[in-house]
Amino acid sequence: MGRRKDKTGKSPKRGAPEHFTGFKQAFLVARADSYQQALDAKATGSFYDKVTLAFIKKYGQEEPFNKEFAEDPPDPEDNFDDDEDDGDGPHPSKEEADESAELFKKLRTKLSQWYRRKYKRPEVTKATASLADPFTGILTNKMKAPRKLSPFHQYFKSFYKTRIKEEYLRRYAIAKKEYDEATNRDKESGAAKKPIAVQLRTEVGMAFWLLESDEFRAEVAQEAEDAHAKAMEEWEELQQVPTTPVQFHQQLAFAGQYLHPVADAIATQMQAAVSICIIGPVGNGDVEVQSIHVNWPGGPAGATWPLHDPMGYTQAEESMCSYGRANFSAADCRRRKLAVQVPTQDESENDPDIEEVLQSAQSIPETGPVVTDHTNAANVGRPSDILLNQVPAPSSAATDNPSAPNALDALPPPAKAIAPARITHNGNGHTSPPTPPIPSHHPSLPDLQSPIQMLDEPAAHRSAATPPPQVVPAAESPEPRPWRRAPITPEPEELSNAATVGAIQEGPSTTSSAPAPPTSMQTSLMISAPAVPDTSAWPKHMVDAYHYFVNDTAVANDASVTQTRDWGHEWMECVHAFVEFQKQSGFPDTGPSFPPAAGVRPTEIGIWMKNRRPWKDVGIADTAGFVQKWRDWWSSLQPDSRTANDTPMIDMNWEKLKKPGRNGFLLIILSLVWWGKASSRDEEWQTAVAEVSKVLRCMLGGLTSVPDPPGHGSLNGSSAANPVATISSKRRREGGVTGGTSTKKRRVVD
Repeated sequence: MGRRKDKTGKSPKRGAPEHFTGFKQAFLVARADSYQQALDAKATGSFYDKVTLAFIKKYGQEEPFNKEFAEDPPDPEDNFDDDEDDGDGPHPSKEEADESAELFKKLRTKLSQWYRRKYKRPEVTKATASLADPFTGILTNKMKAPRKLSPFHQYFKSFYKTRIKEEYLRRYAIAKKEYDEATNRDKESGAAKKPIAVQLRTEVGMAFWLLESDEFRAEVAQEAEDAHAKAMEEWEELQQVPTTPVQFHQQLAFAGQYLHPVADAIATQMQAAVSICIIGPVGNGDVEVQSIHVNWPGGPAGATWPLHDPMGYTQAEESMCSYGRANFSAADCRRRKLAVQVPTQDESENDPDIEEVLQSAQSIPETGPVVTDHTNAANVGRPSDILLNQVPAPSSAATDNPSAPNALDALPPPAKAIAPARITHNGNGHTSPPTPPIPSHHPSLPDLQSPIQMLDEPAAHRSAATPPPQVVPAAESPEPRPWRRAPITPEPEELSNAATVGAIQEGPSTTSSAPAPPTSMQTSLMISAPAVPDTSAWPKHMVDAYHYFVNDTAVANDASVTQTRDWGHEWMECVHAFVEFQKQSGFPDTGPSFPPAAGVRPTEIGIWMKNRRPWKDVGIADTAGFVQKWRDWWSSLQPDSRTANDTPMIDMNWEKLKKPGRNGFLLIILSLVWWGKASSRDEEWQTAVAEVSKVLRCMLGGLTSVPDPPGHGSLNGSSAANPVATISSKRRREGGVTGGTSTKKRRVVD
């Protein structure tokens, strides 16, 4: 007997029907490239978490998951609502939070099954499948063409908080109250339907959109066209072969973004150590070497070429520079030289323009949202005036007032991200100054991207033109960078692994004696940190965050007074590790959030989000309660394999904490600031800072095991001795291996 045919005479397709169709299927298919990359990197678990969170933000997590919407909701990156993150939306009860966690798990399982069935390739094809141009393939996946928003989505993006949000919250409160008061019989029969936040939000937005005038909608459509055209122009510039000095400089700045995945993929696929070197003229017109180094997965994390054999790598680098000078003519070097003169330190100090920049950098204005002024909107009136009369508001329905858009969202993103400039070596024994950064008076930030700086000349030949702030023999200090004021301090006899991140590797000393090492934590920090952080390539939201973490602003006599947070070496090391974590992720302002933590996360964080995320301290009324909630929250974010007494290890699964952006690890550091101020930085706070710093270094691939610093036990109460002994600074100077999977010298691009 043959297969049954449908009305059209065609045999039905065998197998289970498509679970996701329409808008939801298109949403999942659009992320197929990311799934393939996660499959190659053996990181599908992280991908499933991210795609599930994005799916929930766009479509909600109400069952059935395959229910189709009449209108496609805005994508998560276009929806600046974040109700569940910033505290504006209704707070779930414990039962609702448990139900949400269970639905998240079910949806994640469903999505993982869908991707495996659709896209998982046979094992035999992994070794044979190759792209005609692997670099172009990675480039395409990393920097896709910007997507054009529909007029409705552009309207939703621009006016959600100012026009739509208040009415949406009101309607949601009404629908939620009606559902909660309905009988079980009505719920089971479907007469009472549970409100779906995403669907209701889209419906209210569409109602507002349809009430706007034709002229206004035409303006919004043109705004979407203009925004897409501008984004496409910037994207196309990055696809072209560079021809101007600025384009060459920008290509080098972006090189690390593309080459890191290439190096990691080669190391994993070939099980080999990988070094990628770029030889050519840079912004100063000299031939230099930019490099990335990755050890093979089975080797020690920090045993890359520059750290294993610093002298040998320096000689190889000089040979590469010599090779480059033979291949690039003087005309080629001049053609790529930026038309910017690097001022000397004395010129910078006496330059009134630079002084003006320094003074203006001290104050961080709170910027409001930038709202496009549509002239026709005033003639139409607010659509909410019409919609408010359509549904009666219940007397007991409490609704939150909509908050103004986040100040971070109002900041215009940089057209092109340019990585911080680095000191480079041109093979002649001289350092070449890069493009000058904007100076700053803030505490020092170690160049964590360059964990070990191996000087190319003996200490006896180093320049000592800049007078040191302390009376220390010149041979005991590394050569200061031309545009920074580097404090010169003697090195302590012993440094823990925690203190070696960003430390300077000194060459052979010519002095027979040195002053006694300093004992304070502040002076020991100066060994590993240049005096002035290079924030010129940072986006504004990262600069604002860093200023807040290291400075305390108070109001006295109607004037703002800014003072440095003198909180010790451990705190500065933690901040610097966080900056490096953000830097390696591309300094994102948005991104994935931590897993749901209803009732665990300190409530002060939600209050800060609701108040437009100002860079100000949040008062803590109950310090003990805050600390207990913080500890519970921190414990919930730890790897499943880590017990209460475990020392953080680099091989643990840190995916739950690897959340860059405004809703991720930033909240951890921010809450530590409030805790430190409320508790006067007591011992429990210092223990927390030490552990957060160790976890950050583990996530950065800095150490295979991070010992507890002296005087600090485990955050979870463990006081067991650390099984890993510290490495002395003498061994480190002799070329001993220290941590860092992405171990790079000052020439390394990111």
